Order: sequence, then C-alpha cells, then structure tokens
Amino acid sequence: MNLWKFIQNRRFFLFAVAGVVAFFVDLFALIISREVLGLGLYAGRFISYLAAATCAWYINRTVTFKQVSSNDSIVMQWWKYLWANSVGGVLNYLVYALLVYSFGDHIIVYSLAVGAGSLSGLVVNYTLSKMFVFKNRSPNAE
Repeated sequence: MNLWKFIQNRRFFLFAVAGVVAFFVDLFALIISREVLGLGLYAGRFISYLAAATCAWYINRTVTFKQVSSNDSIVMQWWKYLWANSVGGVLNYLVYALLVYSFGDHIIVYSLAVGAGSLSGLVVNYTLSKMFVFKNRSPNAE
C-alpha cells in the first residue's frame, strides 16, 4: 500500500482524529501534573501520556475499530493497547524530551513538543494497534 492510500484510509483518519483529542488530554494532564502535582516536565509527561493513551484507546475502541470483535476483556484490551503502543510511546517521549531539553521550559515549547512526540508515533501506533489489539476476526470487517 502506498503512503497516499494509507493516509486516505478511513480507519487511519479516525485513528489520527483520536490522536488529536488525545493530544489535548496529554497537554492538559501535563499542565495539571506540573501546576497541581508539582511534577517536572519529564515525570509529568509519564502521567499525561498514560491519560492520553487511555483516551485514545477508548476512542479507537468505540469509534475507529468499533466493528472489530474481540474476545478480550476491556482491561485486557486496554493493556494490549498500552503495550502495543509502547513502541510509538517511547519514540513519542524521546522526541518530546529532546525538544524540551533543547529549547527549555516554556508552555509553547512543551506544547509543541507534546504535538511533535504524538506525530512521531502515529503510524507506528496505528499499525501495531491494528495488528495486535483490534485484529479483524470477521471476514467482513474492513
């Protein structure tokens, strides 16, 4: 499949939309982690990433891959999603940390760093989610 067809894929588009929603959850949770919990930019990002990944999993479970049946419990599916997306999550965190380290502690910097990190893991996370978490069990599924 060429890149253009991949980008035009309906499920990929919905996965990306879930990622945009998760970006705002990530950023909001990072701000709360810093301002309310007193965590730094690095520790706070672990909490915000977990919140964002959970949000993205829920949207992808109920919208993007809603036609895909699964024998997994909700908790097991969530765990599989976090595990599968840990590859993209590591890439996400490394891009974020590099940008914050390079450009400093300012809300614009870490906002852009959260976005850049999210984009860096998008295709990896989509591919692994489709292959391992939301596997098509029906021959009629997309």
